[in-house]
Amino acid sequence: MIIKRSIKEDGNILPEAYNLLHSLPEESLNYLEHDELHPVDIYNSSLERIIMAFLSLKKNLNEFKSLKENPTKLQVYSVLEPQKELLHATQAHMDDCYRILKITSPFQDMGKLNREKKKKAERSILYWLNTFKHPSYSFFEEKTKNFRTSGRIVNKIKHHHARLRLFSMEGLEKSLGYYVEGKIIEGNNIKICPDTKIHPEFTAFSFSRDMAWNFFTIYIISHYLSKSLTKSLKNYYGVEIKPESNKGSYLSELKEISNFIEKNNLNYFPDEYKTIPLISYDDSILTMTLDSNYVYKNDINFKTIFLYQTKYAHVFHIIRPYIHYMQKRYDIQDFKEIPPKELKNI
Repeated sequence: MIIKRSIKEDGNILPEAYNLLHSLPEESLNYLEHDELHPVDIYNSSLERIIMAFLSLKKNLNEFKSLKENPTKLQVYSVLEPQKELLHATQAHMDDCYRILKITSPFQDMGKLNREKKKKAERSILYWLNTFKHPSYSFFEEKTKNFRTSGRIVNKIKHHHARLRLFSMEGLEKSLGYYVEGKIIEGNNIKICPDTKIHPEFTAFSFSRDMAWNFFTIYIISHYLSKSLTKSLKNYYGVEIKPESNKGSYLSELKEISNFIEKNNLNYFPDEYKTIPLISYDDSILTMTLDSNYVYKNDINFKTIFLYQTKYAHVFHIIRPYIHYMQKRYDIQDFKEIPPKELKNI
C-alpha cells in the first residue's frame, strides 16, 4: 500500500484520520456521555506526544553520533530514553484509537450488564467494544495486528523489568540501534542476552529502520481508523462521512522527521531488509510505502560490534547481539575480540 498526504489536496501532511475527525457529524459526538475529551483533542494530543518523541530521539541521535570520545552513561541514556518514550507513545496511540471508536458510538446502558461484566467494561475499552458489538472493532483489530509491534516491547518494559541497551555495528558506515535486554537462567547461572521473545535469534533493532517503521505505523493505523470510523458511522447513524481539507499543524516537524528518516534510510542491521519502510517528502507531498523486494548484499567480513552494556555483579555470561545470527549464516570460524567500549562515569 502507498500512503500519500498532500498539502494541496489535504491541507496538511498529518495522518488521514486527522481530517476525518474534524468532519465528524454532530450525532456521533458522544464524548461527554462517555466522560471523555472530544475525539479531535484525543487524537491531537496523542500525535503530539509521538511527534515530540521523534524529535527528541532525532536530536539526541545526532548529538551521540557526533561524539569524539566514548560516551558517558548519561549520553547513552539520552538516546535510550526518547526511544522508550516513542515506544510508549506509539502503544498509547493505539489505545487512543480504540478510545475514539468507543466515544463515537452511541452511549450504552451499563446497567444491563451484570456486576462482573460491568466492571470489565469500565476498565477495558477493548472489552467494551467487544461486549457492545462495535461494527468495525474486529475489522480494525485485524487490519492493524501486524503494526502493533511496540506493544510487545512496552509490555516487557512494564511487566518484566526489561531494559533497552544501546548497540552499534560498524562497517563501511556506522549503524546505531538498541535491543531489549532479557535473560536465560541455567541452574544457578544467569546469562544476559537480547530478549528471546523479542529477538529470537539474538539480534537488535537499528534506529534507522525502527524510526521508519514507527512513522509508517502511525499513518497506516490512521488509515484503518478512518476506514473503521466510516463503517461504524454508516452503521450507527446512517451517515456518509466526507473528510474536508484542513490546514492542520506540525508541518515543519513532520517534514523534519521524514527528511531525517529518508536521509538515514537503509542504514540497517543485517536481518532488517525483509520489509523496507520507504518515507519521502518532496514538493509538499509525504509518501510512504513498504518494499518487500529489496535485495540485500552484505560484506560480512568487515563488521565491528560495540555494546554499551551495564555491568552486573552476579551475571555468568553476556550473549552479544548478532554473534549467533552470523555464525548460523556465514562461514565464520571465530570472532576477533577487542576491548569493550567502557562507559565513562556520569
